[in-house]
Amino acid sequence: MVSKRNLMRANRRNFIKALLGLGASATAASLFTKDALAAIDYDPETEVPRIHGYERVNKQAIRDEGSPPEYEPIYEAISREKWVQVEAAHDARRHVEEQLSDLNPEPRVAVGWKTKRGKPERAVIVEHEIQRTRNGINKRHPDIAFDKFSDLIKDRFPEDITGTAGRGTDAETQVESIPLQIERVQGAELQTYYDHEYRTNGVPAGALIHNGTSKGGATVGPYMFDSNYGEWIFVTAAHVSNDSPNGKIYQNDPTGNDYFADVNGGKTKKDGSFDASVLHNLQFGGAWNFAADSANTYQGPMIDGVQSKTGLKDMEFNGTIYKQGIETGRSSGTVHNVGDDGFRNDCNEANGDSGGPYWVEQSSGKTLVSGIHYKGTNGGFAYGTIMERIVNEFNLSTL
Repeated sequence: MVSKRNLMRANRRNFIKALLGLGASATAASLFTKDALAAIDYDPETEVPRIHGYERVNKQAIRDEGSPPEYEPIYEAISREKWVQVEAAHDARRHVEEQLSDLNPEPRVAVGWKTKRGKPERAVIVEHEIQRTRNGINKRHPDIAFDKFSDLIKDRFPEDITGTAGRGTDAETQVESIPLQIERVQGAELQTYYDHEYRTNGVPAGALIHNGTSKGGATVGPYMFDSNYGEWIFVTAAHVSNDSPNGKIYQNDPTGNDYFADVNGGKTKKDGSFDASVLHNLQFGGAWNFAADSANTYQGPMIDGVQSKTGLKDMEFNGTIYKQGIETGRSSGTVHNVGDDGFRNDCNEANGDSGGPYWVEQSSGKTLVSGIHYKGTNGGFAYGTIMERIVNEFNLSTL
């Protein structure tokens, strides 16, 4: 195990390498200073330090002076036993993803759970999805029958695979017999609930937006800052933006001349589990609140920052995640399968919820946005794109 003393003695390059080996993202590792590590209350013999998220700390300056947001990491520690199981499973997931990258479209691979010998344990999940389209055509991901897909996976991999936690560090630990599971997923099409016009006091996360087509409304995600352009923006799902015939999003009357925002085509990406878009040139300001389901009112909690991908991995099947969409309103559930770009959960979902926010509420009272909803299934699952991945992909904050 990498001891606290050894981490603090290491030079900066080796210090970052050690943290990356412990499962920190590149962004998290760059923020993990030696002073910060020294301040964390953890036992290096039995625990591992993690960055759970990023809190916006200059709220007064944003409100009074229009300053861009500044973030500080939120640190926590998990048991070494849990760290080994989480990181070894995700190491095995990455190996499976690489071996299946030749399939078209690539299947979604994530870390979930499987009951083995009567006990739940982390497993690598490979999904085969049939998604219904609006014109009645079924699209398969990847584009082969499930039986053939299942045989292909079994030919390439054993039933149990091996993963390594802390690869390349003093903490390197190998875990054998990680189950590999093949799942059949029936996708559902991605009507309105939070349909009030939030304009005077700012548009909140979870409010109705409209792409100007006959396909109905969608949901807007959190209010954020774009560091490249120096402007405040909103996030939503890419397929919502892609469906706009004129590159504009409305809040919420598509027949009026007043539109809400423009779609930033350079910051719109739909690729597998990554489905997100930036809305810019805002015609109305934003709010750190969530939308309420009665005329032009808001509801708490206030959004304080962004949850890290590491934080999502650490709460698989442990803790509560919340979701809001214009059709289903607010619901809660658990995080099931975390992949490279997205995660699965059991919150309520329906057509119109796309683009809405996921978030977690910490014991300290802080609320961190976890992701953006992009699809659901008729098997009772919803899917989100990880917010930290969106932040890093589009350079949306000062992280």
